[in-house]
Amino acid sequence: MKTAAWKSAFCSLAAALLLAGCGAPAETEIMEESPAMPTAAVETAAPVTPSPEPTPTPMPLLGIPAGDYQKRFDCEENGQWLDYYVFVPENACEGLPLIIYLHGDGMTSRLDWLPDHDIAKMAKEAYGYDFPFILLTPNNRYPEWYNGGMNVTLKNLIDTVAADYKCDLSKIIITGHSRGAIATWQMADEFGTFFSCAVPVSCGANKIHGENFIGVPVNAFVGTGEMDQSCYRRDMKYFVELINSAGGQASLTEIEGHDHDTMCTAPYTKELFEWMISQ
Repeated sequence: MKTAAWKSAFCSLAAALLLAGCGAPAETEIMEESPAMPTAAVETAAPVTPSPEPTPTPMPLLGIPAGDYQKRFDCEENGQWLDYYVFVPENACEGLPLIIYLHGDGMTSRLDWLPDHDIAKMAKEAYGYDFPFILLTPNNRYPEWYNGGMNVTLKNLIDTVAADYKCDLSKIIITGHSRGAIATWQMADEFGTFFSCAVPVSCGANKIHGENFIGVPVNAFVGTGEMDQSCYRRDMKYFVELINSAGGQASLTEIEGHDHDTMCTAPYTKELFEWMISQ
């Protein structure tokens, strides 16, 4: 009995010592999280929607059927007159550019030839009747365009046609071949930035003032097919250099294999028409 009592007391004492040595179970240390630092708001750019291209307001139609219109102009200023053709494209509207073509000697007093030759022929080949301009081709009855004050008559004709067909007055383009090219130089020299550009084709010398061409881009052409083209190249190159040295913008293009006669059509490609109306 003593042994059993002793064992019982020993076990009770051991249990008490064990509890006293270990103590209460340690509390688990809980790490408090630091408060989150406020983050700057990230601005998300809204997707940029490109503004739609404004739809151009269509210009009113002229109400004139497409075709070749033969007319006569009487100049009140000097009593002179000029026969001419106006070529109207399909669906012609207000605000189209106006191209004026001055023919050479071979077309003098040959009004009926104008619809099927030179620039009119080339415009129809390039566009049909869907060309984006009004085309004016006066017919001279004199060897030179400046005889008898014809420059005054011509300027009045251009003003009248531009008004009648409600053309874009910032796109009045003058071009010509041979003596018509000489007149192209002269008209641009005299009236300056009234013309948006000038395209003289295959002609000899005449006097111009380079400073009068500032603001009038010049795109000149000459052929290489005959010996007489050498003087045309010389003279036109001189004009181009004179204009550029005065601060203008001019260029000369030589077209291989074309003589003076074939130059009345050779330069008038769709590319050239597009250049003219872009100036």
